Amino acid sequence: MKTLLVGDTHLNSTTILKYVISVATEHEIERIIFLGDYVDQHYCADCSSLYFYELIHLLEFKHTMKEDFNVQVLYLVGNHELPYLINQPAHYSLTTSDFSEIADLLFQMDLQVAFQLDDFLVSHAGFLKGWELDDWHLKPFRQKDIEKIKILDQAGSARGGKGLGSPCWADFNEELTFDFNYKYLKQIVGHTPSRSISNEGTLICIDTFSLLPDKTPIGDGSLLIYDSGRVYKVNNLEWTTGENIEKIKKHFSRFIPQNDR
Repeated sequence: MKTLLVGDTHLNSTTILKYVISVATEHEIERIIFLGDYVDQHYCADCSSLYFYELIHLLEFKHTMKEDFNVQVLYLVGNHELPYLINQPAHYSLTTSDFSEIADLLFQMDLQVAFQLDDFLVSHAGFLKGWELDDWHLKPFRQKDIEKIKILDQAGSARGGKGLGSPCWADFNEELTFDFNYKYLKQIVGHTPSRSISNEGTLICIDTFSLLPDKTPIGDGSLLIYDSGRVYKVNNLEWTTGENIEKIKKHFSRFIPQNDR
């Protein structure tokens, strides 16, 4: 099945999805996989309306793509979703009283830890040595699975933690490329901001939509297509233009108080 893979969106999916739809249409995509981190963004910790706006939009997008275009949409879980799912706020989490309502929306997205894309194992951050792929990783989890989900909240030393660096937390440059799991030699991940996708080798990072604190792009907005064992990058030449950067900033300015920008 021809598959489009999309990196971290961080409360900017309504801007990113127009590019996703354009590429999906042009390349006759049959399945779209988002690699997590749908929530949290610089200076947005008190903007609950933005969180609701974005997550509802993602839920509607999944339904529309299936019903109108017969395109399957899958959402993987990222480290930024974990605090909401396990009800343990992090320093970067939403600070308003709507915390549990955001968790409810996230559970409705049918999040899962990983997806087996033929020879490629797809997850938010990657399976390091010491982590085994389990059956429950490959299907949507529910609130009854919260004890399993808690185990994923382990940052390794590269991200300031003392854990093993879970499939939601492994740093691409300092952990995954040096301490990779020999059982899963071919992996596609997000999580670590990258200027562009490099599809050389068997470990591929596609986190190209992350933003600096002033909301300018770090990456080039490239997307990855998988088709019958072949992976190739699709560049979006409009992503880093001045016009698009202004659109991104305008998107956030609708929600962020003027003195917090």
